[in-house]
Amino acid sequence: WGEGYSSAEFKLNDAGTAGVLSGDLSTRVPMDGRTGQAGYVNIASANQRKSFGRLKVLHHWMQFTHLTMNIRGDGRKYNINLKVKRDFDMTWDDRWVYPMYTRGGPYWQYVKIPFSKFIFAHKGNIQDRQNEVNLFHIQGISFTLKDRITGPFRLEIKDISLQHDAKGDDEVFAYEMYRVPSFWIGSG
Repeated sequence: WGEGYSSAEFKLNDAGTAGVLSGDLSTRVPMDGRTGQAGYVNIASANQRKSFGRLKVLHHWMQFTHLTMNIRGDGRKYNINLKVKRDFDMTWDDRWVYPMYTRGGPYWQYVKIPFSKFIFAHKGNIQDRQNEVNLFHIQGISFTLKDRITGPFRLEIKDISLQHDAKGDDEVFAYEMYRVPSFWIGSG
């Protein structure tokens, strides 16, 4: 969006066998009078459209229990964000986030993430009131690096797939829910 000094790109590696998210993360805050923090990059999938500009929603995710990937990272923590179609503009920045820790080094890492482990967040902030991902309305996926460590980064992604684990633990949502006072925003 042209804010800050961080840069990122997503392209194929030299062998053409994996996508590479790479760039430079900068925590230097722009002196524009409105930006208070800096130090993140985000790459998101483009919204797919049907006829007449209607948003295409990925309904087939409903059949699956896990997101799987083969990755090779640099030892940093990346967030995997799932974007779900929302009707009202104040909820368009809602995401379900999973923190993915990479090992670093030359070896590929297989990651299998249950959808029940994704955490509800709004504009990158974890919300008090949690709920499970609505897989029927998945709109896209994105990767974010926001560890606030200035310097170059590199994440290789060989494949991303969905998996149905019939022998799974049938967990719907992994996190405890707390009762919050009725005067808090978002409770009800």
